[in-house]
Amino acid sequence: MDEPWLNKAMLELRPFDSLTTWANSRLWAKLSAPLPDDPLVHACALTYLSDFGTGFANVDVDGLPKGGPSLDHAMWFHSPIRADGWVLIDLAPRKAGGTRGLYDGAMYDEGGTLGAVLAQEVLLRPWTEEQQRAFEEARATRA
Repeated sequence: MDEPWLNKAMLELRPFDSLTTWANSRLWAKLSAPLPDDPLVHACALTYLSDFGTGFANVDVDGLPKGGPSLDHAMWFHSPIRADGWVLIDLAPRKAGGTRGLYDGAMYDEGGTLGAVLAQEVLLRPWTEEQQRAFEEARATRA
């Protein structure tokens, strides 16, 4: 993934595989630096990682942004998993309307252990043509 704003030294992201479709967004993520063995530290790091995906990444609807700023975010932790190991983030959109979107998802370790589930509401406000043009120009200058 090539995101110019991402500090690649502290985080690694990889696509899941060809099973990712319009109905979901799956990616592998991990923190690059080793973390202490404290489960609370890993729960905090998983919370951080949970905000790197969007359930709308693969939804292709004219005028619907792929994501936006978080309005509400909830997580439920089930089993301790390490955030400095590969974590599968599996997200699915549930509703988009009235400039808001809702998606939910789950986070698993490489062995398939369910670490956490999440739900997130995001602002899905389409960009104006001027905003889109400015974004594309900024992206082109970083490439």
